Formats: sequence, C-alpha cells, structure tokens
Amino acid sequence: MTRQRRSRRFSSALVLALLVIASAAHADDRLSFPVTKWDFGKTASSGKKRHVFKFRNKGKESLNITKLTPSCGCAAAVAGSSEIAPGGDGSIKVEFDPAGLEGRHESTVLVAADDGSEVTLTVSADVEPARPATVLVTPLKPVLKVTPTVVNLGKMKEGEAVQYKVVVENAGYGDLFLTNLTDANEAGVPLNSKPIGNGKKVEITFFYTPLGKGKIKDSVLIRSNDPRRPEVRIKLKGVVR
Repeated sequence: MTRQRRSRRFSSALVLALLVIASAAHADDRLSFPVTKWDFGKTASSGKKRHVFKFRNKGKESLNITKLTPSCGCAAAVAGSSEIAPGGDGSIKVEFDPAGLEGRHESTVLVAADDGSEVTLTVSADVEPARPATVLVTPLKPVLKVTPTVVNLGKMKEGEAVQYKVVVENAGYGDLFLTNLTDANEAGVPLNSKPIGNGKKVEITFFYTPLGKGKIKDSVLIRSNDPRRPEVRIKLKGVVR
C-alpha cells in the first residue's frame, strides 16, 4: 500500500471521528440544564417536596422530551411541555416523597429527548424520622345544670305542703351522679340513682311544707360529682299566711 493511500484512509477516518464528536456535542448542547442537582436539606418524613428544573433547547430544531424515568417509587417527574422550540425554555418538575424514609436519601430522574440526548436530574434530602404524635386526652367531666335556681312558691298556708319541680341536666361529658339533696324540711337525702348521661335531663319533684307565717327565705341544695361546681343551691321564696 502506498503512502498516499494510507494518508487518504487516515484522513477519512479522522474526518469521520470529528463528525461523530461534533454530532454528540451538538446533541448535548440542545438539551441544556444549568442545574441538574437539588438538595432539599433536612425534611420531615411527611409531606411531598417539589423542585422545578429549568432547561433550554440550544439547537436549531424543535426538541421533544420523550421519556422521564425516576430511579425509585419515591420520585415522580412531569415535563412542563413535551416539545420545545429552538432557543425555547422548558421545565421538568420533580416530586420527592419522603414517606417511610429515614436518613440521607438521593433519587434521580433520567430525562431523554428525541435527539438521543439524556440528562440525569438528582434530588436529595436528609429525612428526619417521624416523631410519634402527641395525643392529648381530655378527661370526661360532667357539668351540673339546674333550672330554675329561684322558685316562687307564691301564697301558702302554714303546715300545708306545696309541690314544685326542677330540671337537672348534664351539660358536660361523662356520667353525672346526684349525691345528695338537702332542703329545710330534711337533713339530706343520699341518692343511689342512675347516672345522667351527657346532654340528658331529669325532673325532680320536691315538696315544701312551711312551718311558720311570713316571708319564706329558704333553699334547696343539690350535690353532684361535677368537679368544677359540685353544688347548686335553689332559692325558695313565697309568703305564708
């Protein structure tokens, strides 16, 4: 083989290699990301994190995003537009879900275009373990509510019993127990009744017998297991003739 033929073959091979290199460089230039990595820093293991990667089509032809491939199920990606005009800008939104993860974690998304170029985007985070939820337990407390708290017995006769009624309601939570009823005619009546559920009402009937003439200044005391206001006093008024 002559030196001239060898020179021509070497020249042809060199030209072909330069064309391949130029073509690869051209492909890389079309899909251009100024930033390909993003660190979310310290993050809780709840709540998804998102970052948008910007890129530009530096080529002279339209560029189409053909495939987005996340490296794991904790990452997802979507392109803002599948086709980017020459010189136009595009975006890839990457979503990172730290649920169930702990410690340093890194995920990638492989971006592929129709010109054969590929770019790997990376998101990372230091995932802090989830703290156990604090459950505040509010104790159930009954609330004693009595109506009315002032009873007008009107005009009465000495020694003649008069009937009146009051309504007792549990305005709180938890069972309400009436523990004692005390009026002027009795030293007290201990009770062993059924509990009054929250929002429930009971009606209690009293009998009052005046022992002397004149204006009445007396009262009835109802005791319960209400921790805030265990006693309610009912004032009685009237005239005995």
